[in-house]
This record gives sequence, structure tokens and C-alpha cells, in this order.
Amino acid sequence: MWMQRLTLSAALLCGACVATSSSSRVMVGYIDCFDTVRDRTFPGVDVVGNPSNEDVWVFEAHEFGFYKFSTCHPVHNGFDTVLKIYTIKPNTYDPNTGTLELDYWIPSYRNDDSADCEFSPWLSDLTRPMAPGFYAIVVEAAHPNGGGKYKLSLDCPVPISGYLPCDASVSGNTRRGGDDVDLLGHPSNENIYSFFVPRAGPYTFSTCDDNTNFNTFLRVYEVIPGTTTLNYRSFLLGDQIARNNNAGPSCEWDRQHSTIEGHMLERGHYAIVVEGKEEEEGRYTLHVTCPEIQADGMIDCGEKVIGNTRGDNSELGFPSGEDIYVLPVEETSQHIASTCEEETDFNTVIHVFEVDSYDEDTSKVVLGPRIATNNNDADGCEFNGLASELAGPLDPGNYAIVVEGVLWKEGNYGLSITCPDLCEDGITNEGGSVCCDASCGECGGCGCDQRGGMPNHGPGFCCPSTI
Repeated sequence: MWMQRLTLSAALLCGACVATSSSSRVMVGYIDCFDTVRDRTFPGVDVVGNPSNEDVWVFEAHEFGFYKFSTCHPVHNGFDTVLKIYTIKPNTYDPNTGTLELDYWIPSYRNDDSADCEFSPWLSDLTRPMAPGFYAIVVEAAHPNGGGKYKLSLDCPVPISGYLPCDASVSGNTRRGGDDVDLLGHPSNENIYSFFVPRAGPYTFSTCDDNTNFNTFLRVYEVIPGTTTLNYRSFLLGDQIARNNNAGPSCEWDRQHSTIEGHMLERGHYAIVVEGKEEEEGRYTLHVTCPEIQADGMIDCGEKVIGNTRGDNSELGFPSGEDIYVLPVEETSQHIASTCEEETDFNTVIHVFEVDSYDEDTSKVVLGPRIATNNNDADGCEFNGLASELAGPLDPGNYAIVVEGVLWKEGNYGLSITCPDLCEDGITNEGGSVCCDASCGECGGCGCDQRGGMPNHGPGFCCPSTI
């Protein structure tokens, strides 16, 4: 493997120093996480890569994760940039003597043009997973003898402190020690939470709580898609889209606590940052309020609805889109919810939730606990093996029937609700006794109004867990 030995000046960490080799001089500097450096590639020489002058910047990856290098910044007299990352030969970089060896002909990663750059498609973005170690980033021109001024930024992975669910609260402490670090915003430690927005709408984040004992500062960042590590320990932050220092008059501690209220977020992945103003640190409680769930309609015994979950919000269960229907029940009776219909063309899942409240005028629904789930288990479905079915007695009240897909699957479906009369159908258990409803007494050793367990849960079993 060809190597080019560069000797860096002893003042390497100054940010823009001169390096020498046996035959040339190259502009070299050191760039750290979350830095943005500004420089130019002339005067200079061509040592590596394209036949144009280049600058070489050394950086250290402190942990495994995704790193983003970008020249996508407005600069007067800029040029068509190319970014290349070279590995540095192990044990050859010495910041005291200023020496290193590059892998000369084989850059690890490169990028010429960035389709996502808002300033110019000729600028470069390079986002790649990196293992711990020292690397060299080369900035040069895409064309011979090209060059000019540029800005180079480096974004590094940030550690995930935890995950935020909807309509919940988490408590933490940003005092120095442990895994808390200061990477963003004020010179105080911060906690960074991962938050998945299930559906577009207004979201509220607040540290207004009597447990919060310092002057907090809240920030909301986009998370760059595809940069969360497989062990879910870190990700790359995108743009900051909201921030707040003072909660306002709605909080009795408004000068100390923070609230981002009703901020409109699109469905996606975000980071919520809790830190202190200036150097303040301490304990806090963070509250998350999500927009209300809206039902797609109502359904009753003997009815069938046809729908499509593509592009729908994902609030419950799998990350696929879902539709929600409210089922009113006036008296205890057997109900069967099924997607065994000819319209169903994807692998469906059915959930049944109790409903705490439902507004027919606005379709706003507040869900209670989930009481049943079925995935791809509709025995004997004549149409396909993708359908799901749930059967069992329901007491008086409102229930939510949720249709979604396994994992990310979405598509068309038919959902039907039937309410068989067990007495008329003459349902019997293995002992030969007929079980109609709760008034029948015992059925196979348990009350007829009790729900059975898997796998026998169809209308032919009153108490399948004992049969």
C-alpha cells in the first residue's frame, strides 16, 4: 500500500498549520467535534487525490457512531468541493512531534456533490459510520487547478440518555458525572432524549414541575435519518427547530423552568435536549404532551368498513400506519372483529382497546388499556393467510378497534364486526353443555363471561382456557 508521510508543525492544534513532506508543503489543521473551520486551498500544492490543491484536516473519532463532514455553507468565491476521508496508519499520528502516515491512494470515503445542500449542489456532504481512531479529511477541488475558499463543519454522534413516550414524564439529573456531557448549547451538561413523533400535530415539552430545581433550557432537534447506531446509543443531530428558556405565566416557576408549547412536528425522529442556562445543572422532570388521537369512524355489529392504512399516523403497536374505529357495546355479548375480507391485501394486526372518552363531534378519542391483540390468525379465512380475527365477550361501553400492519406493512383492508347469538347457534363445550352467555352459569369450569386465552378464542369456545 502506498503511503505519503506528512510532517506536521508542532503547533498542530492551532487550527491552520503548515505541514511539510520531502517534496511539498500542504495546509494542515485539526478539527474537533461540532467545529466549523474556514480556509482556502490556495496558495498550496497537490499531494493527494485530484490534480488540484488541497487542505488536510486531522480529526479524532472518540466513539463508534456516525460522523458528518460538510462544506455546505455559503462562502464568497467558493468552488466545487470534493471531500475524502483517509485512514491514518495505526500508531503513526503523534500530536507532540506532528507526524502521521496517510493511506495514500485509497480514501475510505468520498463525496463530490450533495443533492441535499440548500446553497449549491457543487458542495459536499459526507456522513459515514466511523470506528474510534484518528482520520484525515481532505478538502480539494473536483476539477484540475480548481480551488478557493470553503467552510468545513464536523458533526459528531451524541449519546442517547433515554426514550420519551407520548403523554408521559421522565426525571433526570444533569449534574456533572456519569454519562452526562456538554456537547450543545450552553456550557452546562445536557441529557438528550430520543423521541419518535407518531403523527403530525402540536407537541408540548415542559420542565415545569416542582422536582425541577435549576434554570432549565429546552431544545428540539431533528435526527438525521439512518444515523442511529444499531445499539441505539447515539445518533446525529440535524437542524435545531425549537428552543425555550422561560416557561411563561402558565408555570409558577416561569423564570426557572422551560416549556415548548404546541410546536408543530411532522411524523419522524427527533431529539429533545434538557440543559441548564449558562452553567446551571441539577435535577428535572420533563413532561411530554402529544396531540389527541382522532378516530377514523364508528363501527357496529353487522357492519363492515373498507379502508387503507398507507401513509396513516402510527400511534400504537407497530411503526406501520393504523386506522381506529370506535365500537359501542350496549350489553354484554360476543363480538368478532375480522379482516378476513376480500379487500385485505397485507399482513394485518387487530388490537382492541377500552375507550376512556370519545367525542362524536370531533372524533377525538382517549384510549384506555389494551385488552386484546391478534396477528395473522384467522383460521380458515377463505381469502388469504394475511387476515386477523379477534373474538370474545365485551361488556357495555365503548371500545376502539385498531387495524394496522405487521412491522411497516400497510395497504387495503376490509374490517367486519359480527355479534353471534351463542344460544341460537347452539355452541357447546367438550362436555356437551350449551353455553350462551353470562347467565348460563358454568362452561367448562369457568364463567361464560370470562375471556379465554390463546390459541382457542373463536366463537366456538366460551372458556377456551379450560377446555
